[in-house]
Amino acid sequence: GFDPEDFEVSLGGVERDSDRMRLLYSGVFYDAQRPESFLAGLGRAIDRQPEIRGRLSADFIGLVPESFDRNVAELSLGDVVTYHGYESHANTVARLVGADVLWMTIGEQRGAEGISTGKLYEYFGSRRPILGLVPQGVARNDLKRYGAATVVDPDDVDAIAEAILRLFGRWFSGTLPKPDEAFVESFSRKRLTGD
Repeated sequence: GFDPEDFEVSLGGVERDSDRMRLLYSGVFYDAQRPESFLAGLGRAIDRQPEIRGRLSADFIGLVPESFDRNVAELSLGDVVTYHGYESHANTVARLVGADVLWMTIGEQRGAEGISTGKLYEYFGSRRPILGLVPQGVARNDLKRYGAATVVDPDDVDAIAEAILRLFGRWFSGTLPKPDEAFVESFSRKRLTGD
């Protein structure tokens, strides 16, 4: 679940750039949760539509793998990707709410169908559109029920690129999806505790 009070934040400390679609990842990468497929998909999306390079950014908060900087450089994404390091929970929540699209991944691994990360419910609490790179299972099902998620297989770079381009088109036209409010509220910790 998520704590509703955490999301009653002021965006005063977060710069909102109306000229760029901001994609954001918050958390730690480990095991099969890796950024490589997302970064490759982002690079491929820009290769397909070079004009979007200056119109989107990908921010990372938390901890990234040692190979992260090398991967970003190899894909020529240094002007698109920003790594902010570890931040306080309050700052992270403000960034979640200030982003245009959040993304998450659960890599293909044994038992992946039963993995549902804590991050997913914080993302729900932000009420932002989500790009979910997840296999079949509980997380994918919840993302679909959320109503504002684009879901693709975690290692399908072409599908990730297409999803980024579709989301960019919707951002540009001001038609990014809104979540199902009743579904979001079902994960409020106040409600869960009451239940």
